[in-house]
Amino acid sequence: IGTLGRGEVRELLWTPDDSQLIVVSANALSIYTVGDWENPHIVRIETPPLIDAALAPDGASIALLLLDQIRILDTQNWTETLRIETPTNDYGRRPSTIVYAGDTVIHLDAGGYALRVHDSRTGEEISSVMTLGSDSIFVNSSEPLFVATLHLQSLQYGFLPSDFMVPPEHENDFKAVNHTRLKFEQIGFMRSIDYRSKDQIVAVVGITREEIQRIPQTAGCTSLKWIYRDSPAAQGHLILIDATDASTIMEVTLEALDGVALSPT
Repeated sequence: IGTLGRGEVRELLWTPDDSQLIVVSANALSIYTVGDWENPHIVRIETPPLIDAALAPDGASIALLLLDQIRILDTQNWTETLRIETPTNDYGRRPSTIVYAGDTVIHLDAGGYALRVHDSRTGEEISSVMTLGSDSIFVNSSEPLFVATLHLQSLQYGFLPSDFMVPPEHENDFKAVNHTRLKFEQIGFMRSIDYRSKDQIVAVVGITREEIQRIPQTAGCTSLKWIYRDSPAAQGHLILIDATDASTIMEVTLEALDGVALSPT
């Protein structure tokens, strides 16, 4: 699969029936049908960069996160059905988040400390939920919605409050996420996370302090956090956690481990 001329790859999305793979790039969506990897359908993005994207649970539409707006496209004909003007997370400064949970679209706002909840049919902002405030925000479209943040050696996680869909009494009110905080002394910098709602397992990957020292500082890069997050490491530390009681299920160190994705089953 190639994306030459379509920009850096942001995300890979499988359709619910596993018949198509959508490659989300900075300038385009490339839709591949399984069995035909040579002729993707290309959907060019107006006013890129495209920061992130998320499919609706039924695959009938896709939400695109761009600078200060969200666009929703019909995946049958790839036409735009809704445009939401909203302060999105600053491009390049923090990892961005967008979740398409059926009737709602949830994204990290420009400040990086709140999740904004929009009606995916009208675009109306329904509610805002304070996050745990950190370097990397993760939201899983489980039920209830799982929210986590990564910061250096720390993991914080919780579930969106049951009333998060109810509009606040006052315009600037934010709901809060009750959370559990864990700190891993063996980790120097957390890099990746995933969550499986079926058995409430959290998987995190980090690099050790020793690995941080081995990562070359790219010429012209002034952000150590950027280097630690995106530069390949020789080894990664994988930890599986039971989200119900915050107990550790397994720890293992593997070569060239940068990220983690849990199988739905």
